[in-house]
Amino acid sequence: MKYFVSLFFLFLAFSVNAQQGHKSNLRINIGSAMSSAGKGATEVNASSFKNALRAAGQGDVEAQRTVADCYFYGKGTERDAARAFMWYEKAAQQGNLDAQMRLAECYGEGTGVEKNQKLSLQWYEKVGEAGVVDAQLHLVDVYREGDGVEKDEKKMTYWMEKAAESGVVECQNEIGVCYANGRGVEKDVTKAFDWYKKAAEEGYADAQFNLGSCYYYGEGVKKDFKQAAEWFAKSAEQGNSNAQYALSLCYEYGEGVPKSEKLAEFWMQKYEENPN
Repeated sequence: MKYFVSLFFLFLAFSVNAQQGHKSNLRINIGSAMSSAGKGATEVNASSFKNALRAAGQGDVEAQRTVADCYFYGKGTERDAARAFMWYEKAAQQGNLDAQMRLAECYGEGTGVEKNQKLSLQWYEKVGEAGVVDAQLHLVDVYREGDGVEKDEKKMTYWMEKAAESGVVECQNEIGVCYANGRGVEKDVTKAFDWYKKAAEEGYADAQFNLGSCYYYGEGVKKDFKQAAEWFAKSAEQGNSNAQYALSLCYEYGEGVPKSEKLAEFWMQKYEENPN
């Protein structure tokens, strides 16, 4: 075959680019979460709004959140961003996570209150520490892109690992890349392997390729060509071009699989036809 590129360089190329590859996904997640806020106000009319307002005035935290949503979206009353902010703040101070999330957004966008990035981050971090994934993902983007603050790789990876611990497979793979390359964290190939494995077992193709690379080179785990080929195959079958290339080479040289020119050519063709 006329194609040959070291798997080592292939692995490095993917690791360097992986951080850029998922930024849009994280933004989509946070955006969809914020658009779903205010569900409690959807069916509110003028009469039920008055009842909620009465309960909110007596300190009912759920009613406070509902009243805030009503003012924010103009449900059962006229839209009033300043009053929405006031009630979000009351509910947030009583520990309502939805209200805290909305308060962070209001400060960040200057909705109903003067824009204040510092207070916005404080509320996002409070909610993020409470385990709210949407806040964690937002903070990953903020510190990665320097959105209103200085870029900070250590803080970025801190929140990325939090999101990974919350079960976000994209972040599990990305924090693995960070540990593999010592980006924002001390280099630790064992932790990289562990995070790749978590995401790979959830079916995430990029992590499956990275896990296969770990087995191929013995990074964070004992070298095992058979395991490497198996994970390359799982990833390749999902359309990962790096894995398709790697699997082709495995078949060409009989590493972890029986040597097969036919299958080597098959996966090389898949790689060449892959637009990604």
